[in-house]
Amino acid sequence: MYVKLNTLILKRNLTHLIPLSSLIPDFHRGKLLIPHPRFSSGQAPHLSSPIFIGAGSHPYPSQTFFLYFCQNPSTIKRNLLYNSILTVSQILFPVITIPYITRVLDPEGLGRVSFIDAFTYYFVVIAEAGVVTYGIREVARRKDDAVAMKNLVSDLLGLHIRTSLAAIVLYGAFVIFAYQRVNDPRLIWFSLSFLIVNAFSCEWYFWGKERFGYIALRSLIVRLLGLASIFILLQAPEDYFIYYAIIVLSAIATVVWNLIVLRKEVPFRLKGSGWKKHFSATMVMYGISLTYSVMLMLDSVILGFAVSATVVSFYALASRIVRMGTNLITDPLLVFYPNLVSRLSRGEESEFKRVVSISFQWVLLLTIPLAAGVWLLADSFTSLYLGDAFFPVSNCLKILAFYPLIKAIGLFLNKQVLLPFDKERLVLRSLLITVAIFVPLAFTLSYFYSFEGACVAIIIAEAITTVLNFYYVQKLGKGINVFDPRTILHAITGTLFFIPLVLTLRTTGLELLPTVLLSAFGCIAIYTAWLLAVRNKPALELARNIRQIVSGRGTAK
Repeated sequence: MYVKLNTLILKRNLTHLIPLSSLIPDFHRGKLLIPHPRFSSGQAPHLSSPIFIGAGSHPYPSQTFFLYFCQNPSTIKRNLLYNSILTVSQILFPVITIPYITRVLDPEGLGRVSFIDAFTYYFVVIAEAGVVTYGIREVARRKDDAVAMKNLVSDLLGLHIRTSLAAIVLYGAFVIFAYQRVNDPRLIWFSLSFLIVNAFSCEWYFWGKERFGYIALRSLIVRLLGLASIFILLQAPEDYFIYYAIIVLSAIATVVWNLIVLRKEVPFRLKGSGWKKHFSATMVMYGISLTYSVMLMLDSVILGFAVSATVVSFYALASRIVRMGTNLITDPLLVFYPNLVSRLSRGEESEFKRVVSISFQWVLLLTIPLAAGVWLLADSFTSLYLGDAFFPVSNCLKILAFYPLIKAIGLFLNKQVLLPFDKERLVLRSLLITVAIFVPLAFTLSYFYSFEGACVAIIIAEAITTVLNFYYVQKLGKGINVFDPRTILHAITGTLFFIPLVLTLRTTGLELLPTVLLSAFGCIAIYTAWLLAVRNKPALELARNIRQIVSGRGTAK
């Protein structure tokens, strides 16, 4: 069944957007027809459940995003509610658990968990083989045909089991190197156990069937049980293996739960060769996901191999924090993506450029003060939130303070400009070039400068990606000028007021908590007032829309 595209609200989880043109073949410029219902390129949270630090520091391999097709308002509201529950739990649970874990476990134990988790999860990406994105789409297409659904589920499970077996063999060839870093067979066995069980992962079925209530309820239950287990079972530094066991068992519980429900609904079979016809269709998405995951997942692995697993904990915590901040800024901006594609399909290039300009101004207005705030408050925040044992994280945060700015610009040029013009091959090319530079650079800098070198390497790599994306945007020859000098001046000038405020609060003798809170909220207030005082256009428009919503006089445009 096909419906015309009217209103789309796009939201995604973390940092990589799969182009709609590859996710939905019928989504072409000039033919805005899409399979109903909504689709996602997302993957179930397994080892990377956001309750946890080690695993939670990495996004899911296929990078979840949701497309809400505004046809039935009640259905959309219900699905938005389910998604809100998931989003809140993904943010709230780490906020609760991180301070406790960093005060119970020491850097060595947490570093071992972070290392083995990152090491394992890249093999999960290898095993995924593009099945998730493809599976969601195909399940949605066959949701009303029981026979076709049985064949599809059987074929895709068979394909994933085979790719998982190949990934496990590959894992076995490299695990000896991981063992030399973690030096604990219990972690290896937990890791291998998850890889084996994950071969039966079938989250794509529930996404394709629009079982969002089930997904939200199941995820919330598993996360709450994991949260309770952390506070009950982790009591001493040597309990780091229990921490990893909780991560793995929570992930396994999700897979098993899904498989039991799936078996009741679809009598699938695992024999046969039907999986072969789907293999080639998944390869494009697989290549992008695999390449993109190098900097997101192998950064901690490279650091662990170059130095030790202990220092991975400092880097993993810092990167987790700055990536969460980056996602808070980049995720809302993705709402413009379907609008941009729609405008191009109608030949409205001038309006396309206007929307791109507004979006990019907000990227600069938000990431520049975020970078300044992270750099200024790194020491105080680390002592307050992570504890003295993890104070070296503050050095990582100062280096990674510019990560949100660089990453957000690169993602913007990727998603808001290149992908709407169907230039995903250019995106893949920039990723391949960056990865080719990043891997040897990360090994070298990590070896000589430990976790601080790893931070520098990731900053350089993201800067290269951003420069390449900017170059490709200019090569389009569309006259797209994203940088607005006035906006940059407003943002930089406004952040300069942060310095006297933060330095003054440091000399007041206040405790850490009030100092950090007053600094953060004070900087936000000053920055907002400054943008309104200089009559920054995006800020004034946002203020006007908020007043309309609050007063009930209309809906923000």
